[in-house]
Amino acid sequence: MMAALRLYGDITPPEVTETNPANGATAVAIDTVIIVTFSEAMDPATITAATFLLSGPGGAVAGAAGCSGSTATFTPFASLVYNAAYTATITTGAKDLAGNALAGDYVWSFTACPDADGDGYGDETCGGSDCDDNNAFVYPGQTAFSRFPTSNGSFDYNCDGVVTCINEGTPLQACH
Repeated sequence: MMAALRLYGDITPPEVTETNPANGATAVAIDTVIIVTFSEAMDPATITAATFLLSGPGGAVAGAAGCSGSTATFTPFASLVYNAAYTATITTGAKDLAGNALAGDYVWSFTACPDADGDGYGDETCGGSDCDDNNAFVYPGQTAFSRFPTSNGSFDYNCDGVVTCINEGTPLQACH
């Protein structure tokens, strides 16, 4: 009976209609969840970490894959690496509710947020915590300060939202 259903029922393979991030995307947040939309509802049992793959600078990225209706997600267990290129793949092991597999692997690539100053913290505008990504001396938790403004004109060297001042010969203090 199942063979007859496949013969006379749905025999159209599903297709990927959208990805987020999109192919070629740059400045992807390092805590992003990868999302794929298919042309039809998928069999959730076939959307796994073995059929929804992500690879980066260190090889395979560990994560959890899942599916609800026509939307599949891959959630990495750790943050992506700043400035790194990633390749995502949906394999032909992914099948629709009628058992039809993708016609071929679907592969796309994207790049994670940059860390322009190389201090290990991404820019706030890209989901990071660096309030001035053009100055390697400005980052969360910074304990060394200067009497000169940061490259964005602020005196907030540790990104805590408090402007910090140094007066010659006196301890570090908050400006008022």
